[in-house]
Amino acid sequence: MSWEAEIFLDRRNEVIAWRSEPDAQIVNAGSVRFRDAPGERGTEIRVVLEYMPPAGMLGRAAARLLGEEPGQQVMDDLRRLKMVIEAGEVATNAMRPAQGGKEQS
Repeated sequence: MSWEAEIFLDRRNEVIAWRSEPDAQIVNAGSVRFRDAPGERGTEIRVVLEYMPPAGMLGRAAARLLGEEPGQQVMDDLRRLKMVIEAGEVATNAMRPAQGGKEQS
């Protein structure tokens, strides 16, 4: 599913907030806030997401079973972002081909 959203608050290095347009398939709104972590340990990111799934609680349960529940998607996205920021790439357990076409284990 997709929808158009309006960003109604955008303060650099602080907060981005949005809400879906009136004709959205999934009515939603949210914000992402950034603040300095205690002890100069980087940046804390806080995501708030509100949405009304089609078919109410039944739709929410179905989305969760299919791996499409927005809250879980946000958590997955934040984990990947953390990996990219800290390691420069998303860690996987996939084997990579070595020189000469052989796989490493």
